[in-house]
Amino acid sequence: MKPSVSVVITAYNTEKYVSDAIHSVLQQTYTDYELIIVEDGSRDRTREIIENICKQDPRIRFIANEKNRGMAYSANLAIEEAQGEIIIRMDADDVMVPTRIEEQVHHFKDKPYATMISCFAEYISAKNKLLKHYHSLGAEFNTENATRKAIENGQLIQCIHTGFAAYKQAFLDVGGYRNLPCVVDIDIFTRMAEKGHNLYVIPKTLVKYRLHGSSVVSSTLKDSLNANVYAWVFDSYTRRQAGLPEQSLEAFIDNEKKRPFLPKIEK
Repeated sequence: MKPSVSVVITAYNTEKYVSDAIHSVLQQTYTDYELIIVEDGSRDRTREIIENICKQDPRIRFIANEKNRGMAYSANLAIEEAQGEIIIRMDADDVMVPTRIEEQVHHFKDKPYATMISCFAEYISAKNKLLKHYHSLGAEFNTENATRKAIENGQLIQCIHTGFAAYKQAFLDVGGYRNLPCVVDIDIFTRMAEKGHNLYVIPKTLVKYRLHGSSVVSSTLKDSLNANVYAWVFDSYTRRQAGLPEQSLEAFIDNEKKRPFLPKIEK
């Protein structure tokens, strides 16, 4: 019998944290799931650690990329292989609270309009120290019409990605993740919303987001491409809304470089 939920984790050079991530899934109160882990060509002991844990639980399905292909490729591969109707996403350096899957599945049933669900998160350090009580990104998505209104108002859709869940069909409807240097999550959430999928954010901490030197938040804040990629995601969104073709990311960044730093002042 196929599981109702597929948990998808992609892992790259996360030997310090991947064991905690996996065990937080194995300790869930909801048990009708499979865990698909894609090891993305790590240079450390990540693959060895995952292989050892896989021997302990038959619900774990392990996929190893021969070389580093990136999060988007790896996640799309796992989603394609997933047997569950619901996809639960998490990063390999984060952890779930024990009731996360149970509560998200409950809200999918309780709110039939919601085809995407996220939650609040706590920030923790590399050594599991609590850094901030919670992060409430996406808290405004708490009614049936919130996603539609956001799209009508020209707003990109944002919520906590490591706490994100959606029906597998929602991922398939938009062709999965796109290979971007950052803000991959905002891009796919917005494209899902444009296809009519509605987001609900549970006002409760169900994941712990780890901040460390190579975490997504830490890296993208330092990344000079971040602002340009975010701008491209927004430009692509406005073009789709206007019925226009998207520019490639490369063409967009090249055009931005050609723009004058300050507009000319008319005399």
